[in-house]
Amino acid sequence: MKPLISFSFIYLITLSTACASAEDAATIAANENTAITRWATGKYMYRVSEDMRQRGFEEWRLSVHADGSRTFTMWYSVFEDSLDTTAVLRLDKNFRPLSLYKTTWIGEKMTNTHAVVNGNTVETWIQVDGEVASGTLEVPDRFSMMVGPIVADALHFGAYDKEKGGVQRSTILASVSAGGEDTPIGKATESSTAMIGLSNLTPIDLEWVGVETVKVAAGVFETDHYRMPGIMDMWLIGEDLTMVKYLWHPNAYEYELVEYNSGP
Repeated sequence: MKPLISFSFIYLITLSTACASAEDAATIAANENTAITRWATGKYMYRVSEDMRQRGFEEWRLSVHADGSRTFTMWYSVFEDSLDTTAVLRLDKNFRPLSLYKTTWIGEKMTNTHAVVNGNTVETWIQVDGEVASGTLEVPDRFSMMVGPIVADALHFGAYDKEKGGVQRSTILASVSAGGEDTPIGKATESSTAMIGLSNLTPIDLEWVGVETVKVAAGVFETDHYRMPGIMDMWLIGEDLTMVKYLWHPNAYEYELVEYNSGP
């Protein structure tokens, strides 16, 4: 008598094949899309340095396009602040911001933010509880945005010239988002239409410390160690300035890369 093959067994084989095919298709799509020359995805864990208590986490995807511009799609959740944010940030090939779309929930309150850069002018719209405020701000040639998701914090160092070295001055638009308490960058103000994003243009100092090997949950990486003196230390990899490890000093917070994939 021939052995019987159960329906459940056949179903499991079919399901696993389908899942593998879907994963292969996703990889092929990412690598063969002519609008994307390279991509990366990752996940960060948010912790309190003192006791390593988890505060939240973040997931993100980067797409780099044929003209060198970059699109970051980001989502993060901070448990202790009842904070949930989704953001899409576009930058040119030199890391200069082009546009930002962002939705933030703080408890039951939602804020929508839209910012567009046109030359040296940033036009911003913020909606809170149905009320919309808008305005414009002049920005310098070199500036970055404090967006909220911490993968975007690494982009402040896109203005740094490693060949020149030393401490260099840049500017942050603590635009439409968050900084930390008691720092020049500011604190989250998305619970009102105070429009801090139209006025809080803050000079910052950037410094390259050196090359260091860093071990995190996602692996071992040869990194560039950057610093914003008195505010943050950050360890980055590659031409897209992917953050591997991050220490935010004012609140004694730290962030670690726990998952990472890239291609092609």
